[in-house]
Amino acid sequence: IEEFRPHIAVLTNITPDHLDRYRHDFNQYIASKFRIVKNQTEKDYFIYDADDPVIMKWLQENPIQSQKLPFSLREEFEKGAFIKDEQLIIRTDNSELTMPTSNLTLEGKHNAKNAMAAATVAQLLRIRKETIRQSMESFQGVEHRLE
Repeated sequence: IEEFRPHIAVLTNITPDHLDRYRHDFNQYIASKFRIVKNQTEKDYFIYDADDPVIMKWLQENPIQSQKLPFSLREEFEKGAFIKDEQLIIRTDNSELTMPTSNLTLEGKHNAKNAMAAATVAQLLRIRKETIRQSMESFQGVEHRLE
């Protein structure tokens, strides 16, 4: 990751998984996750879960260069993704996409968050709004999540 610079980076959550790879040190694990923003500039985007206390604590203590686009089930943002009045709303650079949460095929809060992150990326890539909506309305989960 010394030179890796993603134009769009996404961090969905940080939980104490795989700590055996980090000498069972949660702080090392957190630091490794945030290396994704290390080389980003103000022209790049960082999409993250604003409901995750570990992510929010790290961002408060560590300034980053990239443009932040949070997503949340509880908060509303000028730029970012959120749910309000049973509508999924994605706001990026003078563009807004809305769709009813009832149209999402996958149920559950974690799936709604994944949909917000994916739709935010799609918005940034200027994928047609109708294509994003159709994708969110027809996506079928895989039998084994990591496939």
